[in-house]
Amino acid sequence: MTDGLCVEGLRRAARSLRVAFSKGRDQGAREDMVVASLFGGLALSNAGWARCMVSPGRSAEVFSAPHGAICAACCRT
Repeated sequence: MTDGLCVEGLRRAARSLRVAFSKGRDQGAREDMVVASLFGGLALSNAGWARCMVSPGRSAEVFSAPHGAICAACCRT
């Protein structure tokens, strides 16, 4: 299940990240990015990552590291 969520999330992000950044009002690109984010969160929580969950706002404050780096480190354990 997690592989399917990751693959589809990556597809959506790959096709829409640049468009969403450069044309912030593009609804299709924004929808793809929201769904990619949702699928990433679902995949992480279904892979047992929830024990290490850190919110983006607190990760830099608590660990002096970017949220994404903390997510990656937690997934490796």
